[in-house]
Amino acid sequence: WTDHFNVYHQMPNANNRYKTLEDTHHIRPNALGKFKDLLKASALSPAMLLYLNGVENTAGSPNENYAREIMELHTLGVDNGYDQQTIVELARMLTGWEVEVPNSFHGGGANCGAIKPFDILRHDTGVKNLVFPANGNPQTYVINDPNLGENEIDVVVDILTDPAKMGIFTAEFIAGKMCRWLSSYTPPQALKQAVVDAYVANWADPNTNEIAEMVKVILSQTWIHCGDEKVKRPLHLLASTARACNATISDPGTELQSGRLVGGYLSVADHIPFNKQSPDGYPDGKEEWADLRTRWEHGARWAFNTFGAASISAFVSGLPTASVAAALDALDNALTGGFMTQADRTTITNYFSGVSLPLSLTARREMTSLALASPSYQCY
Repeated sequence: WTDHFNVYHQMPNANNRYKTLEDTHHIRPNALGKFKDLLKASALSPAMLLYLNGVENTAGSPNENYAREIMELHTLGVDNGYDQQTIVELARMLTGWEVEVPNSFHGGGANCGAIKPFDILRHDTGVKNLVFPANGNPQTYVINDPNLGENEIDVVVDILTDPAKMGIFTAEFIAGKMCRWLSSYTPPQALKQAVVDAYVANWADPNTNEIAEMVKVILSQTWIHCGDEKVKRPLHLLASTARACNATISDPGTELQSGRLVGGYLSVADHIPFNKQSPDGYPDGKEEWADLRTRWEHGARWAFNTFGAASISAFVSGLPTASVAAALDALDNALTGGFMTQADRTTITNYFSGVSLPLSLTARREMTSLALASPSYQCY
């Protein structure tokens, strides 16, 4: 959801902690809940209001930026049932919101950088004619209540998420993204339809969370076999190595601030968290992340202890030294759960043909580097 509701952390019009707070207080609490709650939480987060110019959206001078993206990226999908006039009318419905910029972010509480009370004087109270061409099945909604005020956002959320209205397009759009994220780059249509059905069946029930139900379908015994290997994005590659090899970070605060671990490698790999400037978020595709050089560098930097205060030296030192096979078995079990392909095992074994035993620390570092760079380790 962080990529789905992307906000650029270093946006020029706000302190960069806004996105961190949004992730903690708006996205995560709703990640497996009701999609309409998640959508509204994102819409009214200070980070989103600043990032997509919601605070500049006022009566008489509507800013269309967020109105466009809430439909194109967050709900309906691109060119799916709306046009430019729909965007304009939707923007008018979302006028009147402001953000309270704090003097300090100390403590980082839920109200840190909160939205201001709704300003009815900045809100467009006129009649809105919300027309969705809806691909040949037009839907029209006339909002003609000047007293709705801040509650107009609930009308917007309802129209965009209710499967009896435009929400069926939303169900199809997010179901496709969820299947791609959790299962396969090319999920079967039958799986996507089953996930759409879960959304439709649970959207109106206040006692069930349709996002959780959609995830259950994807991971169920019926559909889990449809999953295919997916390339680890750089952040996930970094994190999975730290976990698999029991990495230690001797001074986490200094290390993260210095950027040697996260900023250094992930900057080169172009995957620093919350750092995608465009609102579409980081891509979820094989082609965008299959960069061999950065992946080889990732393995070598861990193995040869050049990530600054972050280290897997204890793991490397603890590898068996009696034989190449024993050391490779230990790496295979730690990194892939014993599922390294025979081709990768053969390549690594051949590299160490004729190596002196017991294996030196340098040899174990080289083997770790090769295992971390192997095709078997690049995918889930």
